[in-house]
Amino acid sequence: MARIAYISSTFPNFNGCGIGSYAGYLTKALAQEGHDIHVITTDIPEILAQFGGVKIHKIIKNWSIGEVPQLSKIFNQIRPDILHINHPTSIAGKKSRVLVNLLPELNKLLWKLPVVTTIHEFKNVSLLGKIKLIPLIWGSDAVTATNDLYAREIRKFNFDIKKK
Repeated sequence: MARIAYISSTFPNFNGCGIGSYAGYLTKALAQEGHDIHVITTDIPEILAQFGGVKIHKIIKNWSIGEVPQLSKIFNQIRPDILHINHPTSIAGKKSRVLVNLLPELNKLLWKLPVVTTIHEFKNVSLLGKIKLIPLIWGSDAVTATNDLYAREIRKFNFDIKKK
């Protein structure tokens, strides 16, 4: 089974966040199938420290490019086979919080892992926010959307995702 580094800005038990709940359901199901799941998330006290068979690493402080050494350190420890980015639309849209949008490009340079990205709320993102997603989507080996509406919106934006 695969060892998966799952990056999510939030995780279950954080103020009813839908992105965190989605991450919880998916990672728990993957762990139950026998995968070794490591969630890398924000250092927020309300986020659970343990969650079933999922290992949680609350190490990200501000989602800036300065977090790369900390991320590299955890990747060296867990040695993942796959990087799964649960795209935190609201966090990644903020000016200084570009780390998540650049992860696929950093991955090509540093870790060279297959990348799966899940996109949430694409329809609700501003045009500038959608432009910021270009390196994330193009740099991913596979892209999933949390519903059909968001998948259609991504396709309208003319990303070449037929092969993803």
